[in-house]
Amino acid sequence: METEGIKLDNRKGVKFSGKWVQVENLQKNDSKQLDRVVNFSLKHEEKEIVNELSNDPLLNLLCLLVEAGREIPDDRCQLYREGLEILLNQWDEAYHIPGDRFYKNLSVQHKQDLLSKIALATFETGGKFSKQDIEKSITEYICNLPKAPTSPELLQLTTEALLKSIQYQHQLFVESAPEVYSFSDSRFHEYFIAREIADPSHPQRAEQALRNLAARISEPRWHEVFVFVVGMLRNADYFLSLMKQQADAIAGVDPELSRFLFWLERKSHHLSKPQFKPAAFRAFYLEFILDLKSDSLQDDRTDRHLHLSDIDASSYELINFPFTCQQKAILKQYYDVNQLILDCLRQAQYMTRSLRTEIEETLLVPSYLSCPIETAIA
Repeated sequence: METEGIKLDNRKGVKFSGKWVQVENLQKNDSKQLDRVVNFSLKHEEKEIVNELSNDPLLNLLCLLVEAGREIPDDRCQLYREGLEILLNQWDEAYHIPGDRFYKNLSVQHKQDLLSKIALATFETGGKFSKQDIEKSITEYICNLPKAPTSPELLQLTTEALLKSIQYQHQLFVESAPEVYSFSDSRFHEYFIAREIADPSHPQRAEQALRNLAARISEPRWHEVFVFVVGMLRNADYFLSLMKQQADAIAGVDPELSRFLFWLERKSHHLSKPQFKPAAFRAFYLEFILDLKSDSLQDDRTDRHLHLSDIDASSYELINFPFTCQQKAILKQYYDVNQLILDCLRQAQYMTRSLRTEIEETLLVPSYLSCPIETAIA
C-alpha cells in the first residue's frame, strides 16, 4: 500500500466506528465502566456532534483504554500518559514505509522523548514546523541511539521513514501544507511540551525549565501546558510558588491597582455574610468591574449567590472608580492568571497542604502588599 494514497480522515472514521462498537458492547458486559467513559468524556469535552467526537483526541484515548481493558483514570495527565503509551505501541503492517523498522523497534520511552523534544522546539513557531526542521530534530535525537545507522544516507532514510511513521501509524502529525507539519491536535503538542519541562532530558536544567515556563504565565497559549506540568510534577510546591510570584508581579506594575487590591483584601475579611469565602468575594468585585461572567473563581456553591446587594455604599463608590482601559487590562490579566493558579491547584497530585491552603486563601492578593488601609481607599 502506498502511504501517499491513504485518506487519513476516512481511516480515522473507520477506526472511531470500530472503537464505538467496543464501547457499545460494554452495555451488555460492564455498564458501570460504560457510564464512567460517557460521564468522563462529556464532563471534559462537552461535545455534541459525532463528527467532532470522531476527531477528538481525548475520546480516542478513552477508547484505546477501553479496548485494552484498562480502568479510566480520573486524572487527566494519567489518562494521556496511559492512552499514548497504548497508541505508540500500536503498529499497522498495512503501511509499507521503507526504513520504518528502526522506529517500530524503538521503545515507547524513546518515542515519547523524541516527541517531547520536537514539541518544545516547535511551540514557539506557532505550532507549525517545516519538514527540514523536524527532520533535523529527529536526526539529532536518533543519531545518539545505540542502534542508529552511522551512514549519512541510511540515517537520512531512517529519519524520513520515522517522520512518516509518526504521521501515519500514530496520526500524531499532520501535513497542513506541502512540507509543513504540526501536531494533529494542540493538546498532544501541549502534553509533550509539559512532559519535557516536568521531566527534562537534562535533569540539571529542570529548575530553569520551570522558571522559564513560570515567566510565561501571562501568555494564554501556554496555560494548558501549565496545567499539564503541575499534574506531572511529583511535588508541585516549587512551581506553584513561582506561579504565585509571577502573578503578584503583574499587579505590582501599577501603584493605584496595588492600593485597590490591598483595600479589597481587607474588605473581603470584613463581610456582613461570613459564609462567603474572601477569595470568592474578591473575585466577584473584579468580575463586576470587568463585566465578567461570575462563575469561575467562585468555587463554593454558596459563593455563587453573591450579588450587588452584598456591596455596601462605600464599596460601590470604590468599584466605580474610573479605572483606565490600561488598568482594566492589567486587572483582567491578573484575574486570568489567578484562575490559572486555581486550575493548577485542582490538578496538582501532590503538594504541601499548608502551601495549598495559603495559595487558595491568597488568590487575588499580591503577597507584597503592605501599605496602610488609609492610603488604599484615599
